[in-house]
This record gives sequence, structure tokens and C-alpha cells, in this order.
Amino acid sequence: MSINKIQQLLHETFGHQGFKGPQQEVIEHLIAGNDALVVMATGAGKSLCYQLAGLIRDGVTVVISPLIALMKEQVLHLEQLGLKAVCVHAALSWQEVEELESQLLMGELDYLYLSPEKLLNEDMQNLLHQIDIALFAIDEAHCIWRWGEQFRPEYQQLSLLSKQFPRVPRVALTATAGKICRDAVINELALQQARLFEDELDRKNIYYWLQPKKSAKEQLTKFINLRHQNHCGIVYCQTRKKTQDITDYLRQQNFSVGCYHAGMTTEERWQVQSQFLKGNVKVMVATVAFGMGINKPDIRFVAHMDLPRNLESYYQEVGRAGRDGEPADAWMVFGLRDFQLLSQWIEHSDHDETRKQWEREQLFELLNYVIDGNCRRRNLLPGFGIETQHNCEHCDNCQLSSNEEDDNKLAAQALSAVYRCGQNTGIDYLIKVLRGKRVKQVLENNHQQLSVFGIGKSYTEIYWRAVFFRLLQMGAIQLHGDYCELVKLTSKSKPLLNLAIPFSFYKFHYFKEVDYQSHRSYRNHVSEQSSELYKMLWTKRWQLASENKMLDYQIVSDRTLLDLSTQMPLELSQLTEIEGFARETIRRYGEQFLEVVQRYQQQQQHQLDELLSVLTDPVTQKDLENYALHQQLTLQQLAHQLANYIQLKLVRVEEILPVSKDELYLFQRGWTFTHVESDYAMARKYLEQSKDIDIQSCWLPCLFAEFSQKT
Repeated sequence: MSINKIQQLLHETFGHQGFKGPQQEVIEHLIAGNDALVVMATGAGKSLCYQLAGLIRDGVTVVISPLIALMKEQVLHLEQLGLKAVCVHAALSWQEVEELESQLLMGELDYLYLSPEKLLNEDMQNLLHQIDIALFAIDEAHCIWRWGEQFRPEYQQLSLLSKQFPRVPRVALTATAGKICRDAVINELALQQARLFEDELDRKNIYYWLQPKKSAKEQLTKFINLRHQNHCGIVYCQTRKKTQDITDYLRQQNFSVGCYHAGMTTEERWQVQSQFLKGNVKVMVATVAFGMGINKPDIRFVAHMDLPRNLESYYQEVGRAGRDGEPADAWMVFGLRDFQLLSQWIEHSDHDETRKQWEREQLFELLNYVIDGNCRRRNLLPGFGIETQHNCEHCDNCQLSSNEEDDNKLAAQALSAVYRCGQNTGIDYLIKVLRGKRVKQVLENNHQQLSVFGIGKSYTEIYWRAVFFRLLQMGAIQLHGDYCELVKLTSKSKPLLNLAIPFSFYKFHYFKEVDYQSHRSYRNHVSEQSSELYKMLWTKRWQLASENKMLDYQIVSDRTLLDLSTQMPLELSQLTEIEGFARETIRRYGEQFLEVVQRYQQQQQHQLDELLSVLTDPVTQKDLENYALHQQLTLQQLAHQLANYIQLKLVRVEEILPVSKDELYLFQRGWTFTHVESDYAMARKYLEQSKDIDIQSCWLPCLFAEFSQKT
């Protein structure tokens, strides 16, 4: 099939304007009958690779997926596109299974979704040998790795596909795979001859925030209130008890919140997950049992109340935010007790020593990521084969510029305290001794008599905590005791005690309101979603989803709604130019969305008529300012209105703006109409940084900045 035909199918059937990353190359590779391993970020379009390639090849595309919920959602998505897909799982009746088998044998299906357990069933294998198979797709392929939290033993038996169906191409897909996991996928699935396709795994729309625990619950509510009111998000906790505790607290703070952990019944978990997917529950507090298969695109934040197991788990978990490509946050609070608990789990596990040593190394990589003051991405991405020499300018360290401290005397004082307190106390206790705190336990041990008592009283507790975290990360001190709660020296402490080597660390910081509110791209996103037309379209989508018993984003995505609200098409043919509108989507919902846009246009026409009735000829700036005052509009709101009128082609620019033809010509060529270009730049800066613009001297340039953004 020619590339033009492939692109036509992409556009008309799947509703995409173009390919992303290596999608086209993967699809052509699979169409040619070759095997592949695809590693692409969450939300980057892995599924399209096998869905489109399988549709072009003869036969049914067989997809191996680990979760029923994930399979059902994929099937529903394909059905919405007018394609024929089914999933086979244990909950089906024998009559339903018989009907599906008949459809397969008749060649009536495009896609068949199976769990690995179903594929391993002998009857299913016999059935597959009787039909034409376009290709096999092994989704969530990292489930094959026995050291991963999402390990599924059945995945390791999928190598049978290469033996029983040697002529059918296979593609394994995953969003997160370090080198060890990737090698396991290749070996277990016998994909040694497969071509590896990698896309940029860096999710640039995610902003990283990490801070030490102080009052963790209050820190969480402050973050949500300042950044994510009425937004959907996931809050991860390490234990069931803490999950319930955080849930109860957030409910007391009047958040819409659900709770999810392995101690709940299957029915309870399904109900709360369903409420979250529908948007009836905004915040899901959960253990890591919740997440894989959650295809909800509008999750705006993932928060960690404790340290995750390792960086690979962390990257998988935060990848559930912002699947739609819109701005999202990965937020974490961490504490020493988190590190101690993870160390305890490793040492007390029944894993062999090789596995334990790997887990220790992973834990120290995580610790380094948490305490380092350099760009978060520069520390996170190398573990996934991505090297970057540049700061991302999209994380807390890049934005707030963490200060590095150099003082080997501090290290010597901290290590001396460990030694003189008998190498049998915890870090919190050591900090009290260093700061000269005459608390009961210190006095009972007579440690107020030590030479190190009070030697560090000029430094805060959080300052000393950063010192000890750095010493842990360097290996100069080591945790021990039944609960890994005590500290002792190691051989690496001697040079630091003798002041023989330099010692540096990054100071910890707590986020303030101004830090949360200064992130520009997120604020612009919120501004877009606050437009009147967007809200009208959002309501229509909700109505359509309710009528069809679907989830909102299964109709169209938030991004598609934003494009609708900015492009404002008035004819069905124009919908084909908007990402997310496939042929079947337009057939089912196009007219109803256009009715909303047309109703909005009528409202705008009415408002425009009121404006034109008070304008003089020629229009003056004073006319517009008086109109804004009479309508109780800010000048920025008026600028937004005028830009809408022009974009909707309800009026010509010169009819409502006090500009000459020459100035208009310069503007339309991309130049400022003002005499000083900096005025225009200043106007745009005000638009980005201010909620209201009441500065008369720059409001007209603001109008042009607004108009340029819309057109």
C-alpha cells in the first residue's frame, strides 16, 4: 500500500492529522511482515502502530493485553471509529464466546484482544490456527520482566508465538523499559531479530516538583488548591493504612476523593475506578496497585506521598499524568523514614542476594535523584537511555535554582556525632544533639556532655537533614537495626572525618505559593480552558457521553475540544482539519458539536451588534475603552472578544479597530503596528503574567497579541 493510502487511512479512520515520532516507520515495518520492539512514552501513540498496520494487513490483529479494563477500553475506542473489535475474557458466557468464535471464523473481526492466560489456552490456540492473523501485538511488554512490580508470569510463555506462528509478524510495545527490562523482553519473546524503535521518552509536558516532608498532608492540599482545583489526579501512598488516612483527610478538606488498595474487594475497587474514570471522583488516593491500564488522558497531576520503589516505577507512575499532552505535574514529598522503610523491605524480603543488591543500587539511584539540586530530567532520563546536557527549565530545580553548599566541616561534625552517640541512634536524634536540644532522651543518655552537643545550633533541622541525606547517598553512613532506623559509620567516612576530601550538598527547600503560581505554560492552559466556548463544548461532550454510557474522553479529547474552541469551524468539512475527528466521529457527533459553535457565533453576533451601535466612524480608542467600562469588562476581556469577532468573520478588522491600513498591513505581515516593537513584547508579557490588564498605555497592543494567538 502506498504511503498516501496509509496517510488517508490515518486521517479518515483514526482522525489524526499526521504521524508522531517513529509511528510511520513502525507501521511500514510491520506491514512488510517484520518483527519489532517499540519503546515509546505513555500517550505517544503506541497502539496506533499495530492498529493501523493490522488493519492494512490481511486477517485479524491479535492483541495480548494484561488487564480486562484496558482491553475493554481499547475495544470501545475502535468501535467508536467504526472498526470491529472484541476482547475475550473469563467473564464472558459460553454463548458470547461461541458467537465471537463464529465471527472470527467468518473473518468479520478486525481486532481480537486476549489476556496472556487466554492465549495460552489450547482451545484458543487451535482456533487461531484456523484463521488468518495479520499480526500479534504484545502490549505492556514490561510485564514480562520478573523484577518489575507488574510482572505477569504468563508473559514469559509468549515465546510460543514465534514457534507456532512463525510467519506472523510480532510487535512488543512498552512505555518504560530500562536496559535490563528491555533485554528480558527481547530474550523471553525471542525477538532477537526484531528491529528496535525508540521514541523520545521524555514527557516534556510534565513538570517535576520534589520537596522534603514537613506537614505532608498540608503540603499536598496546598499544592492541589493552588494548582489543581477541580482537576483529576492520583495520589500514591506506600501502604494501605496511609492510603486510607490520606483519603479521610482530603474528604475532611472537601475534596472529591476515592480510595483504592489491594485490601478492598474487587467490586469496591471497580466501582471507585469507574467513578474516577467518569470524573465523578476527582482525586484517587491509591497504592501502586492502581495505575496500569488507566487510560484516562486528563489526569493533571500524580502526587507521591512516599518515595517510590525505584526510578523506573516512579517514571511509570508519573507517566499516567498528562497523557493528552497538556501540562501536568509530578509532585512528591520525601522523608528519611521513606528511605528506611524501603531499605527494610529490601533486607527482609525473600529475594536472593543478586536481586537484593540490584534493589539496593536502584534505591541509591533514587536517593541521588531526590537530593540532587541539578535538573531533574538530567538525573532521571539516563536510566532510560536518554542523555541530555541541557537543563529542561521545566522542573523545580531549574525554576528555583537550588543552592549548593560546600563545607567539609559540616560532614565531619555530623559523622563525629554518629560516632560519639555510639553508632546506635537515628538521624533525628543526631540532629537534636547537633542543634543542642535538651530533650528527654538526650538528657537521659547524658549526651548533652558530648563535644558535638550544640555544635551545629546555628543551622536549621532541614539543613542538617540535607547533610545526612548526602552522607547516606555517598555511603559514608549506613542504616542498620531491625527497622533500618539506626546509623553507623562505614569505611568511606574516614576521609570526611579527617577533612581530606571536599563535601558538598544541596539545600532543601519548601514550595511557596509564588513558586506554584509562576509556572507559565500551565497558567496558559488553564486560561484556554476557561473560555466560554470551551465550557459550552465540554458540557455538550458530557451530555453525549451520558447518553451513550461512555466516558467523556471516549467521545473526543480535551485537546480536540480546545482546538474546536479556537478554530470554531462552522461546517462538517472543516472538522476533518481538527485532530481527533475521524470520519466515524464526525458522522456520530459532528452536527451536535457544530450546533454549539453556531450557537456561540449567534451570541457573539448579538454582542457585536451592541458594540457597533456605540462606535463612531472612524473608530477611536476612546470608543472601545468606554464600551469596556459600560460592559464591566477588563481591557483584556474586550481584546479577547474583538479577536473572536474577527476570527468568526463577523466583522472586518478596520470596522472595530482604530488602526490605519498601513498599520494593519504591517501587523498582518507579522510586525507590530506600534512604533516601538518593545511595546508589543511588553503587551505579550502582560498577557502571559497578568489576570487583568488595566494599563491603558498597552492594552491595544494586547489586543493584537490576543489576535495573533488566535489566528
